[in-house]
Amino acid sequence: MKGKLFATLWLLTAVVYSAHATFRFADVNENSLGLWEGERPVLVYNHGVISKSGVPADRARSSYIHPLYGLDGEILTDDFPKDHFHHRGLFWAWPHVRIGDQEYDLWMLKGIRHQFDHWIKQKADNDGALLGVQNGWFVGPTKVVDEQVWLRVLPATPEGQAIDVELIWTPMDKSLALRGAEGKSYGGLTMRFAPHQGETVITTVDGVTSKDLPITRLPWADLTAQFTGAKSKSGAAIFIDPSHPDYPPEWLTRHYGVLCVGWPGVKEQTFAPGEPIRCRYRVWIHRDLPTTANLQDAYNNYKREMSNAASISAQSLRATLESNRVNITIDGKPFTEYLFRNDEKYPYFYPVIGPHSGKTVTEKRLPNYPHHSSIFFGCDKVNGGDYWQEGLDRGRIVSKDVRIVRDTGTEIIFEQHCDWERPGAASPFSDFRTIKVSAPSPGLRYIDFEIKLTAKTKVRIEKTNHSLFSVRMAPDLTITNDGRLINAHGDINEKGTFGQRAPWADFRGTRNGEIEGVAILCHPSSKWFPSQWFTRDYGFMSATPLFWPENGATSFAPGETVMLRYRVLIYSGNLSQQQIEREFQLWSKS
Repeated sequence: MKGKLFATLWLLTAVVYSAHATFRFADVNENSLGLWEGERPVLVYNHGVISKSGVPADRARSSYIHPLYGLDGEILTDDFPKDHFHHRGLFWAWPHVRIGDQEYDLWMLKGIRHQFDHWIKQKADNDGALLGVQNGWFVGPTKVVDEQVWLRVLPATPEGQAIDVELIWTPMDKSLALRGAEGKSYGGLTMRFAPHQGETVITTVDGVTSKDLPITRLPWADLTAQFTGAKSKSGAAIFIDPSHPDYPPEWLTRHYGVLCVGWPGVKEQTFAPGEPIRCRYRVWIHRDLPTTANLQDAYNNYKREMSNAASISAQSLRATLESNRVNITIDGKPFTEYLFRNDEKYPYFYPVIGPHSGKTVTEKRLPNYPHHSSIFFGCDKVNGGDYWQEGLDRGRIVSKDVRIVRDTGTEIIFEQHCDWERPGAASPFSDFRTIKVSAPSPGLRYIDFEIKLTAKTKVRIEKTNHSLFSVRMAPDLTITNDGRLINAHGDINEKGTFGQRAPWADFRGTRNGEIEGVAILCHPSSKWFPSQWFTRDYGFMSATPLFWPENGATSFAPGETVMLRYRVLIYSGNLSQQQIEREFQLWSKS
């Protein structure tokens, strides 16, 4: 099969270097997807099961890159080499994989396998190419680990070409333990290089090494050689993102043609169900034999790029300002609208589309609770006014100005100024809102809501449960329909969470066999953190201290300001309590 694949590629393409050529994806065959930059092949991603005549059937495999091409069309990787039939181009596997209390070998393909599910994304244009792949690790018919593979290929230059790799693994129902080979540490992202002639040069941060390096911590390594059929030397380096677990990780290098990022190495690490593992790399393909300084410069450039860069898996957003709303799309599909019409009580988000179902995860104006509006901020009993329940004459939060700060990219930002108004009464508050929306992965969206309240006069808020930032869930995701509510301390449902102080709370349910949910995180910089929660099994949650005031009311002096920050997670999949806590910890440092 591989011989036919190579022949097909070369019949289809003439190797012509073009610095500004358009990228394109095309099927090589039913098992393999190719990527070209102009007429030059870049790589092949093998999503189907690949086998080879004369090789034991149990070495058949999928979900790896081969061939990977150099800048002049030379093949840099090998597949099914006679010395190690299980080596396969650019791949990721471990010799010790323990699911629960059962051990398997993904490196040698014993008892566990990769299996393709679907394409998440294929995008190719003049600026580069992006490929997202949904896979799983399977034991028999059972998916034990969810896997996402993301590849971003940048345009080639005369000096090199960057291929960014992001791998995300999430254990399913049982814990996952990973460990590298004893005394060697292989197990992790691995590149098996193609046959070559003459000298093999391996360079690390410490310079050229003539020795193979087992269990050696490195931020990068490079292998250069003259590969079969090539007229000159070329090679590839693997760079480690500084966010990588246990940075810098252990490596194993072999002069016969292997670079292996041996993470987590010879000491086993265990990951709980639902706990994601995210690893980011760059494969830098180059001509000739670069110096150590050249390679270090290329790595430093990579680190600078990654220091403020969004995840490869982050989705692209667009915000459009209309007369009475901000419309927000993710990868061209509707996500939410932020509404501030003149006939509304207050601004709010609706609908809020779940990543999996394509349906809103929130609801508004239900018959028994017409004052609940999806995701919103309001309050009643404010100097005798009501900025929460129906009746515009009782009080309204009125939009005065909306400005979009960033309308496209991996994060959109807009700002809004509002006044709290009631006929015949002094305005109690003005507020300034900064709203950021992003989608760091296909199954996760963020709405960051920051509000600065300024008292325009002396303000007194009587004890009220109708207050501050709130979410009303869609009925099918509530506890009354077999959903679940949990807070940061593990308290469950209304009975456990009502009145409890917590930094976050999470509401979820199941749609067509897939979990979708909404979590509210409260930032430690907010006043009253961590506040008590007002929760209801029918699908309501609000982080509000105003139902538990110390002196029966909450008061503000003229000019007094209050800052409140929230992050809303809208997600699909079994986001564990540990994972939400990790989301909170990372965000709380911002």
